[in-house]
Amino acid sequence: MAAADVVPKQAQDSHQLVESLSELPTADLVRFTLQKPDVARVFASSLHLLAVEAASRPLPDTSGSQLARGHVDILARLIERGDPSLARKFVPTQGSLLDLAAAAPKESTSAVASILERLLDATGVKEIVNGLSSQFAGIVSTEDQPDVNAFSSVVRTLARLSTAFLLVCPRRLLKANLGPLQTWVRACAQIYDKTLPQAARKLAGDATSNLSETDLSNLSAQSWQLHWLTCRVDLLQLVSALLDSLVGSFKLVDALRESLADTDKLLNKGGYSTLLNSTVLLDLAATSDSWPSLRSELLTNVSRKKGQGNETMASIDTLATSVPKFTGAAWDALHRFVTSQTPEPARTAARSVRNFAGSVSEEVLASVDSILPHYGMERLRVILSRPSFAGQSAEMVIQRLLEGDEGEAEASTSASLPQQAEAAPRSAPRQEPVSLRPPSASSPSVAPPSLVKSRANLFGDFAFDPATIVQPKLVSSGRVDELAPELKAAILARAEAADDDEAEEEWNPFAQGHPTVGVEDELDLDYEGRERSSAPRRAAHDDEELEEDDEGAATSNEEQARMRERMLLRHYVQHGSGSFSADASTRRSDARQRLKEQTGWSDDLIESWAVMLDRNPKKDRLLAAASQSELDEQLASRDSHNASDVDDDGAQSSRRFGPDRGRGFKATDQSIKQRMF
Repeated sequence: MAAADVVPKQAQDSHQLVESLSELPTADLVRFTLQKPDVARVFASSLHLLAVEAASRPLPDTSGSQLARGHVDILARLIERGDPSLARKFVPTQGSLLDLAAAAPKESTSAVASILERLLDATGVKEIVNGLSSQFAGIVSTEDQPDVNAFSSVVRTLARLSTAFLLVCPRRLLKANLGPLQTWVRACAQIYDKTLPQAARKLAGDATSNLSETDLSNLSAQSWQLHWLTCRVDLLQLVSALLDSLVGSFKLVDALRESLADTDKLLNKGGYSTLLNSTVLLDLAATSDSWPSLRSELLTNVSRKKGQGNETMASIDTLATSVPKFTGAAWDALHRFVTSQTPEPARTAARSVRNFAGSVSEEVLASVDSILPHYGMERLRVILSRPSFAGQSAEMVIQRLLEGDEGEAEASTSASLPQQAEAAPRSAPRQEPVSLRPPSASSPSVAPPSLVKSRANLFGDFAFDPATIVQPKLVSSGRVDELAPELKAAILARAEAADDDEAEEEWNPFAQGHPTVGVEDELDLDYEGRERSSAPRRAAHDDEELEEDDEGAATSNEEQARMRERMLLRHYVQHGSGSFSADASTRRSDARQRLKEQTGWSDDLIESWAVMLDRNPKKDRLLAAASQSELDEQLASRDSHNASDVDDDGAQSSRRFGPDRGRGFKATDQSIKQRMF
């Protein structure tokens, strides 16, 4: 039970983290991503959970897909900045791109198409198309078919994922994969015309008759008829999307040749119903808006085969023009089921959670948590939701918490319990293990009764708390006591942290080098590092002086190169890779002119440096070091400015209230003069 609750909790936390990232400015988002690489992994996990939810439901959920707006917005902003490689880290695999297409809402289709235009290439599209096509081909083969009870759900999920990808995939890349698309259409048509009717007969327990209209009277979320019908609908949409990609190619008729033959037999036999026991061509003619173009394409290719299939196409066209679309018992049953559905309790609860979370400023909450992380996000939400904290800044909240003021605890105790149960924190709260140790002073708890009745001594007025007494441990698990979880986590974090030597490697231009001391100079230092007083050394020879001059010049050149490298990296972090392009407008820009003046390089050298940076495997670490260095300099300048203001105030006060400014000194001076004269 506990493990089942952890997964939704982690999913909710990952979704809220992505929502918070979508609210950041683009520059802060890039800096945060470079400093915290795990953010990309959480992003991909959240996107995958949304895609699974969208593809596995019997009916498409438009409200749930709105959560993916933040994912699409983050990727679009990173790509517009001119660095698609950073956006590729958020969707590192081909499966992540499929998740993006499946989870994105309909109004974001154009944005997702623009993202895939920048992140996909011909090789990636070929891998995705071949992979999805092989999945459907495996379902057609009898040895790879899934269980009959899960057959409809598996096919529906694959069809929904495939349709979402085809709608946003660049057309020029799909046109290069006509062969796999033809195989894909043939497999889908065979599943629609033959495999699904066989599965319906097995599920109904009747090997002779197909699914009838009377079986659709009472559809429910648990009935296999609902999953079977929704599978037919999603598979029909997939076939329509695939045929749109094959329009203009002779492979279209080859892919539908078997379906044309099955349709001809069914028309001669008669007695079929739309979406129940018809073929894919008949249902496309009765539902798809692209049927006129598809019909003309089929007629053109069929006429080349000496009139074979012309009668079949004429019959299908007659039915498509005479019968209204989306009519029949199956469509009516699906329409009744959709209209009878009510909002789920889980969806209502999640909406109330988001409304509650919106009442607390996320910016203030994040700032306070970064300074006082021991409180935990859940407890900070409860504290900030109290009326006394309304409208206060992060500095005021931190000051009150440091003073021990957590607001009206006695007035909000009853209200905080349901809020803690319903509120969804942005980060998973720490699960404290059950311990026999006394509770901390910060957590409200009932103190045990005191064993001391009275203390008539010097410290009688001292507020004695028996809970602070260190009690002996009752149970020892071994020879050595186990470490506390916090201490263990701190030790592991310290062990995994980067060594100082790593930051001082030659590839990092922002590393602070330590001064080196030679052997002879080291002998002249005492134990405290001070220079000993010794006799002056004799002058060095001319050749040695020349060598020292050469070494000094080399050191100066190396320092200039490192300074130039720092300028270029900071410019890359601030303006992106687009400022290093070779087009004429970029070369004439003010930013390029300033960069040329600072570095002394030409346009070719600057653009070549950007190319080499993209090939550098340590690119992300260099950009992270540049952003961190810029942040440190800003903090240092702010601290120095504050210190200078304090010094100026002290100097003014000393001049205002110094000994020369008092009236008593003047009076004394005048009295002395009177006595002398």
